[in-house]
Amino acid sequence: MDKQTIEVEANSLDEARKQVKSQVPKGLKIISQKILSDGKTRSTRGVADTIEDASEKAQSELPPDVEIIDKTQKTTPVRKVITVEAFDEKSAREQVKQDISETARIEGVALKKAGKKGILGIGKKPNWYEVQVFEQAVVEIKYKKKAKIRVELGEPRKSWAQKLEEKKDYRSLAAIFYSQDYRPSRYDKENMARQALRKAGAEAVDAILEELARRGRGGDLADLLVEIGDPKAVPLLKKMLDRGAFAGEVMTIENIRAFIKEHPDRISTLERVKCLLCGKTRPVNQMRGCYEEKGQTVGFCTRTCWRKRGRILGSKDGVGCPYYNEDRMCVPPMGEPSPCTFKFKIGPTFTACHVYRTYPRR
Repeated sequence: MDKQTIEVEANSLDEARKQVKSQVPKGLKIISQKILSDGKTRSTRGVADTIEDASEKAQSELPPDVEIIDKTQKTTPVRKVITVEAFDEKSAREQVKQDISETARIEGVALKKAGKKGILGIGKKPNWYEVQVFEQAVVEIKYKKKAKIRVELGEPRKSWAQKLEEKKDYRSLAAIFYSQDYRPSRYDKENMARQALRKAGAEAVDAILEELARRGRGGDLADLLVEIGDPKAVPLLKKMLDRGAFAGEVMTIENIRAFIKEHPDRISTLERVKCLLCGKTRPVNQMRGCYEEKGQTVGFCTRTCWRKRGRILGSKDGVGCPYYNEDRMCVPPMGEPSPCTFKFKIGPTFTACHVYRTYPRR
């Protein structure tokens, strides 16, 4: 991989970054960036007995290649005497230290008036001390150094989505797009897979249809098929819509219906479903909980058998339930109607499913 390094100097970081972007050759991208100088105004101080020495000291602290913005004399050198009451010289020094600035120093302490010792501590009075203080000169210099950044350029690395796209592995992209991954990074992965599938367009439709048929649900996959607009998606979308696979996903249902209307020649006859309880065969729109079993679509009569279905269905650990995922999580759809009967209840079992066992029971 070809690599280049660029150093740019400007009055501000924003200006430096703009200059860098304008200098990036075609086919390369910024791999790393290091700020050598942020271009912000800073200051340094010099402290000494005279203004000249303080100024010289502040000047010596300046970095090379800087622009001096301002030079200010903060304090003038001066000597003064402070009178304090204290029982000893040490206490007098400590008392004055708390009142003077960091740049001042104590040059001497003299007893001005002695106090009284008192009798057994009674009537004891402190001494008076004169403390000689010298306030040093302080000079502050504000300066600014130009903003400077160093960037490393290189060829952009291909993402996993780009690699799958180049291989035309659209089935894997469709699986990632509707992975039901619950980690925080899922949204970035899903978005990258979606963009790759949208870019592929009609070429990816067969793979998306296979993944949608395998899962038996997936409003996001259906929305993507509608967005691509290939009429070959109509039969499966109509079939799943009739089965109630998108229950609760109002916008998805509306989009699918509008898409189907645009291609009436692709609409198949209404699917017929056999009831697992009474054995009657009815149109799919009169049935609920439909799924394919041994090449035949089965389910339950909506009005008569749906509420009784818990008597004959059941499995260990959610096997067969379309809303029980590989991570052993129950993910019922929102809204009605829905083949899912997941309920919250208070009792020995916190959650209960009327059809499937969502965890092994003794």
